[in-house]
Amino acid sequence: MSEEPMSDDPTKFYTGLVAEAYSALVSMPSDPAPYAEFVRAAGGTALELACGDGTPMLDLIADGLEVEGLDSSADMLERCRARAKAEGLDVTLHLGDMANFDLGRLFGSIFIAGPSITLLPDDATVGQCLSSVMSHCQPGAPVMIPFWIPAPPGETPPPPRSAASPEPDGGELRLTTVSVDYDAAACNQTSVLRYERLRQGEVVESVERPWEIHWLAPETVVDLAAAAGFTDITTLDLNDSPATADSMLFTLRATAPS
Repeated sequence: MSEEPMSDDPTKFYTGLVAEAYSALVSMPSDPAPYAEFVRAAGGTALELACGDGTPMLDLIADGLEVEGLDSSADMLERCRARAKAEGLDVTLHLGDMANFDLGRLFGSIFIAGPSITLLPDDATVGQCLSSVMSHCQPGAPVMIPFWIPAPPGETPPPPRSAASPEPDGGELRLTTVSVDYDAAACNQTSVLRYERLRQGEVVESVERPWEIHWLAPETVVDLAAAAGFTDITTLDLNDSPATADSMLFTLRATAPS
């Protein structure tokens, strides 16, 4: 069995087996419909940050929308290119850090499909991300960015998630939460995750990596968006009502000045 030593480097998380297993084991797959509606209403070319292996971006492109993608994982972008080729789609991808990127052009809208912004380590870095987003917005361009506040972990870890391997050799992929360190005061959570590949019930490849997230309250997100220069700033919960301190999942909607 091959086993990779655990790394604390966050840029190395979505590589190798983790990148391969992402689509099969992701807990919150993105529905393309609201993002398609968002991009279509804005017009022009959109930019998806943390686009990963192309969900939902490729669905939007297949629907005739112009969307480019940015991600910090070269492995995820390669998987996205392979998916696009298999589906007969042209895709424009950028390798870069969503907290600090410079693509040399402006976009009609910018979004993140899912709360990937919680992967940034602190409030200041989230502020840098929003400033980078602002610098790539056409006048009046809207942005849509989901945020997530995790509940404190239970006494026992969640059960493993398993899925059939999408690769031709078959087998099974399995994700297990080994441990969770939840720091409510610092708004940080570090989970040690174990990814495994099994064939005929035997583990043939295994890797453990720390998955670190940092969450922000809605009022903090509003302040950071205002500091980045956005206008028409709102944070909405799953019912499209104003987010409150009790909202576990909410979305920043804001507009670049005209």
